[in-house]
Amino acid sequence: MSGDAEWHEVAEKFWPQWRRIFNEGMAEAEVSGVCPACGKQTLHRWYRLLAHRPHMFGDQAFAGPGPLWEWCSTCRSYVSFCTGYVPAEWVPPYDVELDTIPREPDLIERARAAAMR
Repeated sequence: MSGDAEWHEVAEKFWPQWRRIFNEGMAEAEVSGVCPACGKQTLHRWYRLLAHRPHMFGDQAFAGPGPLWEWCSTCRSYVSFCTGYVPAEWVPPYDVELDTIPREPDLIERARAAAMR
C-alpha cells in the first residue's frame, strides 16, 4: 500500500477495464487481474452482509443486501457501492470493524493488510 497517498475514485477512462476485471468473479476477495490505473496486481473486493435475506437474481444466489468495495492497494483507486447484494458464496477472509459504512476502503485495506502479515 502506498503510505500517504489519498484514496480516489477510479478515473472514468479506466472504468470499462475496471468493470470487466471485477465482473469476472463476484465472490473472490483477491481479484485476479491488473489494475488499469497503475498496472499492479493488487486488486481487492469486500462485501458487508447487512441482513441474511437470501434472494435469487436470475441464476445468481445472494445472501442478502450489503455494500461492496473494490480497490487497488497500490494506487488507492477505488469504487464503493452502498446498496447492492452480497453473493451467497462470499466468505469474508478477515474481520473488519465498521461502525458506519464508509465510502473509502481504508479500514478494510488496513484489516486486509494486517491479516496478510
